[in-house]
Amino acid sequence: MPHLFSIRMADLTDAGPLVPLWKDFCRERAAVDPSMILKQGFDYEAFSRYVLGQPLSYCLLLEASSPGGPAPVLAGFLSFFYFDESPPGQSPDAALRGTYDNPFEPRRCCNIFGIYAKPEFRKQGGVSLMLNTWIAHTEQMQASDIDVLISSDQVGLQKYFRHVGFAEAAVQFTRHRNLPRGVPLPSLHPAGD
Repeated sequence: MPHLFSIRMADLTDAGPLVPLWKDFCRERAAVDPSMILKQGFDYEAFSRYVLGQPLSYCLLLEASSPGGPAPVLAGFLSFFYFDESPPGQSPDAALRGTYDNPFEPRRCCNIFGIYAKPEFRKQGGVSLMLNTWIAHTEQMQASDIDVLISSDQVGLQKYFRHVGFAEAAVQFTRHRNLPRGVPLPSLHPAGD
């Protein structure tokens, strides 16, 4: 039976209900990308509250219902955030930092942090509805650039993005190296941190 989908913006009360979806999203990502290693005992609810509480961070919820059926169920999510590469201008040297730190013009960006739909709700139009709602949000926020990183196995998402006018800008390769435990590693933090 086909599902009816609706989209709504998440708030902090959705942190708990999002936990199973975040867990499944992370498990699927880790299964595809060997550099993504899941932490044991991770507190997904605290993580969900943190993500939902960040400024310029949003989460669309995909809800599914059946005609004449029970209340809608949470079928998926799309978590995204905005950032402005322009210096905030609050310190006297901010303009100089913006000029010399980067050879590129600053952008108003939106990135997807995570997108997931339960397997039983995929290929029914719900994911496209979420993505279309997200793209409309980026237009409202006047993002100049939308950057999306998806895994190589997500061919449906790749097809969607090409269809709506996105272009491939890069190909990411990964290689994971297991580091020895209990052995001192060279510091990657500047002195004093």
